[in-house]
Amino acid sequence: MSTKQYTGLSKEETPAIRIPLWERLWHRVYRTSPYTHDRVLHALSQPWSRLDRCQTLPTAAGVRFLVRVDDFPRWDLPEETFRQFDSILMAHEIQYFLGVTPCLAADPFDPTSPCHSGLTDKAIAVLETLVPRVEVAMHGLTHRTRGLPHRSEFVGMPPEEVEQALLRGLEVFDSLHIRPQTFIPPFNTIALSAVPVLARSFQVLCGGPESISLLGFRPSPSYLGGMLYLPSYPPAYGTARQMRDFVKRVQQWSPSVLVPLTLHWAWELRDNFRALCALCDELTGWTVALRDIVRP
Repeated sequence: MSTKQYTGLSKEETPAIRIPLWERLWHRVYRTSPYTHDRVLHALSQPWSRLDRCQTLPTAAGVRFLVRVDDFPRWDLPEETFRQFDSILMAHEIQYFLGVTPCLAADPFDPTSPCHSGLTDKAIAVLETLVPRVEVAMHGLTHRTRGLPHRSEFVGMPPEEVEQALLRGLEVFDSLHIRPQTFIPPFNTIALSAVPVLARSFQVLCGGPESISLLGFRPSPSYLGGMLYLPSYPPAYGTARQMRDFVKRVQQWSPSVLVPLTLHWAWELRDNFRALCALCDELTGWTVALRDIVRP
């Protein structure tokens, strides 16, 4: 699949999708969320929508899925477990990009937790077997939360400190001859004020359900601060079991559309990767690599 198929996305910054008050109240009554990836696709399908300029791909491309995988390495799981996860995606020829944290905290949920000065030898050995088949994204610096009210590594951090953290992480990747083009905020939380700082080092910014309160409910893909913005909303964000039916629905779409899916490899251990295998059966032949969308 050639890169030219995916370079027609407009770089014009797209406004957030507005959910009417009545709809938000309706969802509140029924304890559901209006902020779903189905809602994004619904907005795209409306004749009055302007989202087609940032979402629709040339007809030849059809429906494609972009698979993001978070949390490598893990603070609580061995690298060998990740190899099992990767072997399933590789056997199904699933293209994906991996969020790597270069100086991982011993406990990302503890603001006082100590952090590594770089990647361990075992983590580096895994990356050496993945690159260039799997693209590497920078998943924060330490993945350590700063505490409440937002569980976040960067919210509340001055822009100059954000830039220092990014440079420190990129130095770790430089030592491994890896240059990430994509940034995945830990906990999907990043302040709008940090976007210009990120744009100096990255071409792509990822998001998730937690991004909505900080960046708005934005189309996916779209452009934000000069970067390609790729948020995933439920059920495109979740477990393989949760997103399988969604994937099957989207495959029936006639418009060309690119849908970012976000998996966490550790979550798939709950059923020993059985749901992941079923999802990969559906995704075989439907995924696209990040390098096909963004030129280095």
